[in-house]
Amino acid sequence: FSSDRQMYAIAKEDGSVELWRKEEDEFRFLINLNQHDNVVLAVCFSPDGKFLATGSADKTVKLWQIDKILNNASTTSVTPTNIPAHTDRVTAVRFSPNSDLIATASYDKTVKLWNLDGTFKKTLHGHNDQVNALDFSPYGQILASASNDKTAILWNLKLELGLDQLIDYGCEWISGYLTNNPNVSESDRKVLSPQEFPTLKYDSQKWI
Repeated sequence: FSSDRQMYAIAKEDGSVELWRKEEDEFRFLINLNQHDNVVLAVCFSPDGKFLATGSADKTVKLWQIDKILNNASTTSVTPTNIPAHTDRVTAVRFSPNSDLIATASYDKTVKLWNLDGTFKKTLHGHNDQVNALDFSPYGQILASASNDKTAILWNLKLELGLDQLIDYGCEWISGYLTNNPNVSESDRKVLSPQEFPTLKYDSQKWI
């Protein structure tokens, strides 16, 4: 279902997705989206209602703009953004709460992050078997993934999306610890801001 409960999508074995829209007091068929080459395993509306993402055993994710669908529902000429997402079937697709990030999961044991224009952002490695489910925390800072390896991983996206954000996060965490720990003396409560750190470089083995 879309976040406003006015539309819902049905994934089908023939590689198509049926879209239904509420009109007055009942749902009516709107359009059949037929762009995948294999069974569709995942569908997800963005929280802002502007996009629909579909994931398939054809290893791709299609990103559909809802306004284009509504404007062309009388035809079948709706073309999505194609994302060649994984090396095996796509099992789950999720949008971040602010709708600016897409997470995908696959039989290839990985979780991947994408921008809304379909450009690649990051691969998250950690599972030893196919990944079956994804979900974001309410504020979008944590992504949970569950796998056939019998584990669930909580990915801290602040840490996963870059060194600058890692430093920011580390300063924020240490500052909170020093400020709120009653056993820390006043003279030890000072923590450097990210701007006060020296420039750091990594030579693949150590910080220099």
